[in-house]
Amino acid sequence: MPVMTEEEYGAFRKMRDAGALIPIEEERLPRSGWAKIMCGDGDDTPPIIAAYKSLAQRVNGEDTCTHPITVEGGPAAGCSASAFHRLSFKGSEIVRFDEFIWGRLEGILKIKTSERVKNVAYMPHCKCGMCRETGTSIWTNFLHTGLFKDQTRAVFPKMFQNHKILPFFNLTGYPEADDPMGPHQLWLLRRIEFERLAEKQNV
Repeated sequence: MPVMTEEEYGAFRKMRDAGALIPIEEERLPRSGWAKIMCGDGDDTPPIIAAYKSLAQRVNGEDTCTHPITVEGGPAAGCSASAFHRLSFKGSEIVRFDEFIWGRLEGILKIKTSERVKNVAYMPHCKCGMCRETGTSIWTNFLHTGLFKDQTRAVFPKMFQNHKILPFFNLTGYPEADDPMGPHQLWLLRRIEFERLAEKQNV
């Protein structure tokens, strides 16, 4: 049974066919560790971590450091325009996710030497339960991820070498699930091509 809706799958196909999503070229990945900002989804996060860890180890070796930062909704939660930007408890706001993620990144820079973690991966995923709960489309999710990436680069100037958006899709139930990558697939988002395509969707 498909996990993604027909609308979500259609968006994936449009992005892929337009070149906004491209396969990750392992030989072009940096030879160093990554901080990974992702959703805490109990169903999809374990295969996301496994898929990325396997990819990073193929590129960098068994000792590759991949340091996850999980928040409900993934990296888009860091964008102030996001419907799930703030975490509340008993009706009171307790944290903004941009500050939470930046605090975690600052901690990583202190705990892990710059030689261990040099890059940041922003990993939105589909299907995302928080996006469905708040009516946030896959297009808006990825746009907000891009905006938060820009903010993070400004907050940490030259402290990380690379900032990449690496969306993750659970394609169970669709033909792509039979690809060599399997049903759980990581892709690279090309920002310019994506934003041109998103504009046509009236996002």
